[in-house]
Amino acid sequence: MVPEIQLAKRFRMHLWNRHSAATTARVRRLDKATLLLGSDRLNEQQRQQAVLDAFKLSGSLSTFGAVASSQRALEIGTAFRTPTWVNTVEVARLRSGCLELLQSVQQISETFSRI
Repeated sequence: MVPEIQLAKRFRMHLWNRHSAATTARVRRLDKATLLLGSDRLNEQQRQQAVLDAFKLSGSLSTFGAVASSQRALEIGTAFRTPTWVNTVEVARLRSGCLELLQSVQQISETFSRI
């Protein structure tokens, strides 16, 4: 393999290793916020944190090539930005999105563990 390509892969792996725990924590906070939203117990600070987490996740995921998951994180962030109405279908959709994000984070981790 070309040395520059190998160096770039190692850099991305190093970057992922530095940020993977924070990225996973963001997904878990989003999932918790979704549960709180569904039970009408999400406070304003938690809502704002969910929005921030979703948009940071979007950036992280796109950096590592998970474009569809990045878009999903944006959708979740938008839903938390204005949660004026929530029904069980919307909560289920948000929870499903959180599961997709967690799976994406796990796939990225697996990819870098093989390098």
